Amino acid sequence: HPASFYVQYGLRVTLNTDNRIVSNTTLTDEYMIAIEQLGFNYQDIKNIIINGYKSAFIHYKERVNLLNSALKEMKELEAEHMQETLDVDSVI
Repeated sequence: HPASFYVQYGLRVTLNTDNRIVSNTTLTDEYMIAIEQLGFNYQDIKNIIINGYKSAFIHYKERVNLLNSALKEMKELEAEHMQETLDVDSVI
């Protein structure tokens, strides 16, 4: 699949589940495929998630609000993960 080429080329890539019932998939499944089969890393997936918000077919203000909310949550999760990593490192 050319998705990794598109990311490297700088295009706005999003992952989607066109029809979850027919294809029996979720966005989580699609992100894991991108990681496991296409070699995407955390930053790639984060950018793809952000691109999804930027490309949503909704009013601009709603898009901005959703994106800001998602960015805030990502920042909190990253801080939490960083703290867990520091806690593990201090035990070792």
